[in-house]
Parts: sequence; structure tokens; C-alpha cells
Amino acid sequence: MNHCVLHVGMPKTGTSSIQESLYFGLLNRGFQYLSFGEVTANRWMETLFGEHPEQAHYNRKIGLSEQAAAALQDAARRRLSRAVEQARFRQQTVIVSAETCWEMDPVELQRIRDFFNRQGFAVQVFVSLRPWKSWLESAFQEWVKQHAAVFEVLPESRAHLMDYPARLAVLDEVFGAERVVPYAFDPAGFPQGCAVLDFCARTGIPLAAHQVRRSNEGLSFAALKLLYAYRRWGGGYGVGLPAVIRNEILFRRLAELKGASIRFHSRLVEPFLAGWYDQRPALERRLGKDLSENPRKYDEGDCVSDETDLWCFSPESLAWLSQATGLPQIRGTEGEQVAQQVSRQMQHLSQHPSLGSRLRWHRMILSRRIAGWRRNV
Repeated sequence: MNHCVLHVGMPKTGTSSIQESLYFGLLNRGFQYLSFGEVTANRWMETLFGEHPEQAHYNRKIGLSEQAAAALQDAARRRLSRAVEQARFRQQTVIVSAETCWEMDPVELQRIRDFFNRQGFAVQVFVSLRPWKSWLESAFQEWVKQHAAVFEVLPESRAHLMDYPARLAVLDEVFGAERVVPYAFDPAGFPQGCAVLDFCARTGIPLAAHQVRRSNEGLSFAALKLLYAYRRWGGGYGVGLPAVIRNEILFRRLAELKGASIRFHSRLVEPFLAGWYDQRPALERRLGKDLSENPRKYDEGDCVSDETDLWCFSPESLAWLSQATGLPQIRGTEGEQVAQQVSRQMQHLSQHPSLGSRLRWHRMILSRRIAGWRRNV
């Protein structure tokens, strides 16, 4: 059988850099990165193999109807079948990267396995795991970016993602434990500290160091505070393609505000750590790697111990917001009233993107389309 590399994340373990690097850089004739003209295959895996394609994350964001999602599913299935048949004829290794697969139930994963098996491909699953606290800090940022208007360290709907042994057991059951490769997200131990080069070394994908694209979609703590105020008192994400574009332009504009990443005070994650300590021994035996982290490492610095810490803004961030919006700089630096003023200026920034921001967005979309055309997938 031919070989299929299925990269399922987990989320927030360098997945964006891996996907960007493979999408733009992998042109080896022995390998085919399948993503249907998008950098990640998340939307397409959910649409193709999910129980309700209209509920796929991106499909919900653009407000796709059930009928339209079903039509999209049919078209995507035909397109995937053609691409996989072509890869089989060329004896190529197929690569699919979709961290949404980490969340799928057994039935959905069985559909993925059965589809590729019928096409003559044996699936091998790669999943990177990171300690809970650092994952929660990264995931919180993503929740704020996408929808969060309330302060939650771990939303109940996401709690199951933290049960690493249970998630691995599902993958083992569907694909076979011998075909599931979990490994620790440990940048200090990666080649050149790079998650992309580490992933390629594990999978045998021939990608040179100069082809690596480091895609850091993270925001600084200072930028995240501005965005959180906007989510808390201003506009939500919205629905429809214009809302997606508006938000993506806003995120890229906020990325200009540099600084340290968000850190949680240990007392904020203390309720979750007992579960992590229960899981660690079995995980470390399977991974052959220490997964310890110091939960108190950042307690003496600028960190979040409760929601009010997100309402404390640096003068530099407020000056940046004033310059970006053209509005007077907000007086004061902390408290709910200041945060509400930040929200209003953030709404202005969202609704009035600069010409440069819009042009950068369109250049990015064009470069992705050109890369997809070159790879013919």
C-alpha cells in the first residue's frame, strides 16, 4: 500500500508553521500535500468526514446552510478522490494536516481510515503533545480570537481535549497503536529548535531548512488584552465571509504590537493540575520523554491571575492603539471603564482597516492561490 501521513496536531504545537511550510515549500515529486487550495486541511476534513458538514468550524463562520454544505461535501469528495487516485498512480506519499482530527469521534476517524484504505493508502497518524499549562495559555488566546466574550481558562466544551490518554486511545482503536506516533512538543529538543524540521524528520518528508516558514499566529499579551476588551464589551466575531476577512485583518494588525506572550498565574490553573499529574506517568512511558513544567515559573512576572489582570493596559499599547486608530490616547491604564474605552477604539480599528492592512491581506490570499495553482491541488 501507499503511505498517508495524517498530522492531527494537537492544536497549538507548531501546526501553523508545519502547514505553511508544506503548503508553500514542499514540491518533491514523491510527496503530495493535500489541502484543497488552503494552507490547512481542517475545513475539508470536517466537511468530508464530519457527521454534520454545516457545523464545520469555518462553515459556521461564513454561515453556510445545510444544503450548501452538503453540496460542498459532494464536490470536495470528488476532488479528494481524484487527487488521491493521482497520487496513487504517481506512487506519492500523501500528507494531510488537520488538527481538527484531534477532536473527532471514532466514527468520523473511521471514515477517514476507510476512505484512504479503499484508495490503497495505509494511514500513519502523528500527534504532538504539550504540557497542560502552556497549552491552556495558547488555547485561551485562540478562544479570545474566535469568540470568547467571557473569562474561562478551560471552557467545558473543550475539557475533553485535555484527556490525552483518552484521545490517544481513540486514535489507537481506529488506526492501530502501531500506526499512531505521539511525541512531545519540546522545541528545546527539536532540530534548530524548529517544530517543522522535527516533524519532517519524523515523517521522512524532504523539506530543507530554507523552505521552513515560521507562522506565528500568536498575539503578544499586550495585544491580547486589547482584543479581549473588544470581545468582552464590543463586537463578537460575526458571521459571514466579510466578518472572517475583517477579523483576520484585525489579528494581523494586532500582531504589530510586539511583546511577551500571555502567562497564567499558577493559582489560575491549580484546579486542573491534579488531572495532569495523573496522566503524566503513562504518557511519559509512551513518549519516552519528560513532560514536566514549572507551573509557578511566571508567578512573579506579568501574568493573569483573574479577569481584572486583562483590564490593565501598558501606556505603550494604548499609544499604539491611538496611533492605529487616529483617536486620542485613552487616559488611565486599568479598570473596567478604561477597558470599555479600549473596546470602542478596537471596534473603530476593526471597522476601519487601513489601506495597507487590506493590501497585505489580499497579497497573502494571492500568494496562497498561486502556491495552490503550482501544486495543482
